Amino acid sequence: MKPSRFAVPFFLAVLLVLGAAVVGVPAAQAQDVQVTSADPPAAEQGTINLDVTVKGKGFKNGAQAKWFVTGTTNPGGVTVNSTAFISGSELRANITVADDATIANFDIVVTNTNGRSGKGTELFRVTQKGSGGGNATSCVIPAPALTTTQSCSSTLPGCLDTTFGGTGSVSVDSDGLPGSTDADGGQAVAIQPDGKIVVVGTGGSYSNGSGDWVALRLHMDGALDISFGNGGMTIIRVSGATDEVSSVFLQPDGKILVAGSSGGAYFAVARLDVNGILDAGFGSGGITTINFGLKGGGQAQGIALQSDGKIVLAGGGRGADWSIARLNSNGSLDTSFGNKGLVIAKSGGGPAYAVRMQWVTVNGTPVERILVAGRGWSASNVDFGLMRFTLAGALDATFGLGGSGKTFTDFCAQMGEFTRTIEFDASGNIVAAGMINMGGSGFTGYNFVIARYTPNGLLDTTFGETLPNQTQPSGRTIVDFLAGYDSHRGMAIQPDGRILLSGTIQNTAETYSAVGLVRFNPDGSVDTSFGNNGMVAASLGTQDAGLKLARDGYGRFLVAGQSLINGERDISVFRFWH
Repeated sequence: MKPSRFAVPFFLAVLLVLGAAVVGVPAAQAQDVQVTSADPPAAEQGTINLDVTVKGKGFKNGAQAKWFVTGTTNPGGVTVNSTAFISGSELRANITVADDATIANFDIVVTNTNGRSGKGTELFRVTQKGSGGGNATSCVIPAPALTTTQSCSSTLPGCLDTTFGGTGSVSVDSDGLPGSTDADGGQAVAIQPDGKIVVVGTGGSYSNGSGDWVALRLHMDGALDISFGNGGMTIIRVSGATDEVSSVFLQPDGKILVAGSSGGAYFAVARLDVNGILDAGFGSGGITTINFGLKGGGQAQGIALQSDGKIVLAGGGRGADWSIARLNSNGSLDTSFGNKGLVIAKSGGGPAYAVRMQWVTVNGTPVERILVAGRGWSASNVDFGLMRFTLAGALDATFGLGGSGKTFTDFCAQMGEFTRTIEFDASGNIVAAGMINMGGSGFTGYNFVIARYTPNGLLDTTFGETLPNQTQPSGRTIVDFLAGYDSHRGMAIQPDGRILLSGTIQNTAETYSAVGLVRFNPDGSVDTSFGNNGMVAASLGTQDAGLKLARDGYGRFLVAGQSLINGERDISVFRFWH
């Protein structure tokens, strides 16, 4: 009997069906559930019937969304009233946040009717009632802690180290000429592996309308190292106009990167050899200037070095957005970054003040990222700002609430809150410090403020001071020195996790300013064992400024700044025990 002419096609059809079942992995994968974002990404306690758009993929009709305090199965006071299916990539959840809901980050879990589920980690945040749905918290204005110079000279924490310069401080006149027109000032300091101290600042006489960069090196006892530059220092003339320096970075090969502005309009960076001479193999004669155009530029405030040796600069101009540039190791623009080597990131508040390289884990793989901090604008306030970028120059979608790549924190709903420094603690958390205007729009005074964020940019509410009527820390601590203008500039984290901040403190009458220091415990509380109740004020005269600091390997730290001595402003360096 001959087989039917339909037998072979039927047999093949069966094989095709079975084959599809065998190789049908994509069909199974299509059922996987992923939760990637929530909009809005935050709500305050007491919010009723808020519609939240939840996005991802693999959603099915009948899917349900649930909120849980991150890392737990505790709903934390967030009730999901209903979940509406919009599409396979979008749901709309209506939620109510109880008056006493946990102030924390929340995961969102979406479960289909077939039992498949997916979780988005830290996609939502519950904030304090009365914060307007953002990150704002009420503030307690701290009482002034110091009224005059309060420093000591011994080996106790916070005391001046008198083995340095004989008094604990050193002052240097960049041109060696007397005259009140001199306006020298130290801006940043770094410690070489051999213990020698590199200080950069601005120098020269301003009577002719010019100012130059100055780099100098000191021995461990504070004496000028005459083997460096010309008799211990190098004058770097960038443009011939008023050029300002902001930061210094020591490369692993010992070369010295110095960054700032060229004429106040362009980024500028110079590189010195280990002996203090401009590196002719870098840029043009050792200097590179960068023009961002009308929407950026200004001054490079921070330097970071990628693991491959490329140089990242961040800064900007007053009122401009954040400007970021990347250079090859020879000082040329790296055109593989952003737009021909440049990125202008919209902050609304500008500029950026600090940049650090950060290693994070994405899908189980360690990757390098660029973390930038500065002034950010959200709602109607200038806020603490953080942004993270990929090495290509794009905002990192694994950072910030809802994967925005940004975190802008409004602490006190004031007009002036901004980040100046960032570091990482031993757990990889981001420690950010800056200034907060406690006088509102009147700008009557600034205070130091410190905050901590998770590695992916969410406020850490296990850190800082606990506000009245709250049961957990607020994520930040505010410190007031003299009830005047306290300007934070430098930060260092000790091996034991305690955190040092430096800057300039000033009384309300502006008749006295000094180098100000404060130390915090790892939990964000003020360390009262340091200095005078946690704080130190030190000066060589009545008008001193403290800027960035560095910690050496001998239980001490140094602060670079400026002192008014006999009517002349000089570069000053202070060394303290910690």
